[in-house]
Amino acid sequence: MGCGRTLILVDGIVRCSYALCSQPSAVARLLDDEETAHLVVLGPAGFTVRHPLRERLDDRLMACRLHEYIAALPDAPRPVGRYRVHAMLKGWTWEVVE
Repeated sequence: MGCGRTLILVDGIVRCSYALCSQPSAVARLLDDEETAHLVVLGPAGFTVRHPLRERLDDRLMACRLHEYIAALPDAPRPVGRYRVHAMLKGWTWEVVE
């Protein structure tokens, strides 16, 4: 979030202490996110991937196998929609997210 040195702990919750911060509880909200899978939105003209937080460490996000897999396909792997995608030993499992 760019907060860095302005982060403080208030009653066990991480907050930004910068007076002009537009989202002082953003880090706490990120830490509270229980999603551990990739969330993929397949659209008529492309796709987006929301990566789990663990991929943001050590630049693992930049080498995401799921993103590479989808980008290399000639067509979308599933119909247009939103999916929760889990890595498996032999591919991926796709679950529709309402």
